[in-house]
Amino acid sequence: PWGWITASLDITDQTFVDNYTLDAAIFVRFLRAMMYFFVTASLISGLILLPIYATGPNKDLPESDSRSVSVVGTLSILNLEPNSSRFYATWVVDTILVVVMLMFV
Repeated sequence: PWGWITASLDITDQTFVDNYTLDAAIFVRFLRAMMYFFVTASLISGLILLPIYATGPNKDLPESDSRSVSVVGTLSILNLEPNSSRFYATWVVDTILVVVMLMFV
């Protein structure tokens, strides 16, 4: 069921122009670029940010504490202490990621 992905990645732009229209070729080229773009951004986020979030100190707090986070909150910036070095490190990575993404768009 997933064979269409490799087939669509292997086809060349010239094949699209010859068999279809130039609009289709440009659209597929745009989709490929966005796929590479978001896969790269997801890998950066997953490999750098999620481990920092998951090992934050707020996940071990009792539920009665106002800083306690839920299961979903352990994988977000909510799990970090404000004004900690880990908080600012994730902010720097997020900022760099957004700036690089905007440069390519």
